[in-house]
Amino acid sequence: MRHTLPLTVIAFTVFAACASADTLLFPKPLHLTREVVDPISGKTSHVEQYCLANRVVSIAGSRTVIADYDRSEVTEIDREHGTYSVTPFSTVASARPHRKVIRAASTASGSAAPAMQHRGTDRRAGRSVDLYAGDDAAHVLHAEIAVDQSAALSRDAFDVLVGAAYPGEGDASTELIRSASRRPVGGVSSNGTSVSESYGLPIEQTTRWDVNGRMITATNRVTRLSNDVAPSDLVAIPPGARRVDSRIVVAKRESEQLDALPEKAHR
Repeated sequence: MRHTLPLTVIAFTVFAACASADTLLFPKPLHLTREVVDPISGKTSHVEQYCLANRVVSIAGSRTVIADYDRSEVTEIDREHGTYSVTPFSTVASARPHRKVIRAASTASGSAAPAMQHRGTDRRAGRSVDLYAGDDAAHVLHAEIAVDQSAALSRDAFDVLVGAAYPGEGDASTELIRSASRRPVGGVSSNGTSVSESYGLPIEQTTRWDVNGRMITATNRVTRLSNDVAPSDLVAIPPGARRVDSRIVVAKRESEQLDALPEKAHR
């Protein structure tokens, strides 16, 4: 059976913030096992996500996605088909111009980020978590977030995990997750440096929104945490693998070709 990375997880690993050269996103190994429920099909996918230094590796079945923030590029390996691709962040960004339009419209509206209400504490993935819930009326969106506040993520590391920065810009649920995860200003990061902005680790996110009268639910939960590093055999490009264009490049090219067809061909 062929496994593919869900779009929500690709967003976590690809559409994220670049780290500055003198700052490590993840000073210590962080391994997250994720369970992602697709909002359309209802199918559940399992993804192993390995974060260390300025690189995030996500593995689902025979596919590996490596986001390298030092090189500002994404490597995708398909071991089943013996192919791989390497795509610069700038190419990913140029393939998704609609994200910027949405973000600009949201910013122009001047609306404040929706507030999240604390709903108590519980345990998730063996961790004590704080539970939050809130709504974004503008997007008809409801979110329930479980956060491990004992973790201390930098702004850039948090954005990497939730897909909130260049070359992507997150989605309507991003600010709800950010509001729930933001820690009090001031403190010390995991690598011992003083920080002005710090975030807990989102352990579970359930979002619901109305689409033409139909309630859509998306769930992304961490079921296990450890300090394991990515298996070397699943990160290396297989001998003899053929280099191809990434799926996002192919999709952009096909879209441009379709737009170039005469108007009658679209009817």
